[in-house]
Amino acid sequence: MPSDPGFHDADAPAWRAMLEGRHAAPGALLGPRVVASDAGRGTLARHVRTFQPAARRAWLVHRGAAGERRSVPMRRTHRAGLFEALLESPATDAPA
Repeated sequence: MPSDPGFHDADAPAWRAMLEGRHAAPGALLGPRVVASDAGRGTLARHVRTFQPAARRAWLVHRGAAGERRSVPMRRTHRAGLFEALLESPATDAPA
C-alpha cells in the first residue's frame, strides 16, 4: 500500500463530505496522484481513486511501457462506490 494519508480512510470528515456530495473540491480526493511505494525499493507508484456510485466494478485503463493499452481492476474500498487502484511504475504507465 502507498504511504498516502487516508488511503483507506473513507470515514474521515473530508471523505464523508465527498461521499455525501458536500465536498467543495472532490478532485482533491479523487483522481491520480504519485505516492511512495511500500515495495521497499524507494520507488514511486501512481494511486488512482474514482467515485462511481452506480458501479459494482471498475477498471483503470492505462498505457503500458510499450505503449499498449492495459486495464487493471480497481478495488472497491467503500460500499457507496469508491474504487482505487495502484500502478507501481508511474514513469512508464501513463493514463490512456
